[in-house]
Amino acid sequence: MSMLHELAVKSELLLNCQFEVESPAVTIESYRAEIRRIGLTKAGRLDLAAVAISFKEVMIPVLKFFPFLLASDGYPSWWLQVFLAGGSRVIKQPLLHLLVEQWLTRASSVRDDDGRRDILRVTRAKNPGRGSVAGCQPEIRDAISASQVAKAAHRIRSKVPLTRVTRMKLAGELGILTFSSHSRAERVWPLTSQAILGEVETFEVFFQRRLKYEIEKLTAEGREPRVHLVLKRLGHRNRHADVAQGIAAWKAQSRSS
Repeated sequence: MSMLHELAVKSELLLNCQFEVESPAVTIESYRAEIRRIGLTKAGRLDLAAVAISFKEVMIPVLKFFPFLLASDGYPSWWLQVFLAGGSRVIKQPLLHLLVEQWLTRASSVRDDDGRRDILRVTRAKNPGRGSVAGCQPEIRDAISASQVAKAAHRIRSKVPLTRVTRMKLAGELGILTFSSHSRAERVWPLTSQAILGEVETFEVFFQRRLKYEIEKLTAEGREPRVHLVLKRLGHRNRHADVAQGIAAWKAQSRSS
């Protein structure tokens, strides 16, 4: 629990801006120096197997609170390698800095003859999959939850003038532009991509949403919603029947409520 307590205290200090944080690049270099001092290197380079063993040994006690720490094979997942390399997607995440700091303050060296290396090799052989530091392969990852996608879509729908929810706009709202590529997102972020697909509006869905909006806006202005007025606002001249139907449905709903 001491590690969790330290994480909680430092997280609160960060949130309250009670101490100045060094630039991520400077901090990463200090982590690398500490890794070299501990001896988790080989021939001057990061010894990924030693890093995996050391990190797992230290962080297991808090794994249930941070399940993303380890990959499916039980060893550190893709983010640690990307983080230590200074990857732009993860280097600015405060929680990761706190976790790596906690690990390095408790880490010990891992010798070449350490029996845990054999266990690691066996584990990797049984799980040739993806995702751990020792394997050096990126895993399928879904850092953005479906609820976050839904909230992003809601923010887009709330904009005035009305904006259609598209993959590109969702990608911009979520801050990961590669979400805008269907093939890339489907391969690397399958669950997130599915959530995005569920929120994207077709032209027809957007038309119906905007139709209702313009009818309500006319009413709020104290004007009778008529077909020609709504058509003018929509900029569609060839959808008389759809607009008339929309006005009728809106009036029926208004009377019932």
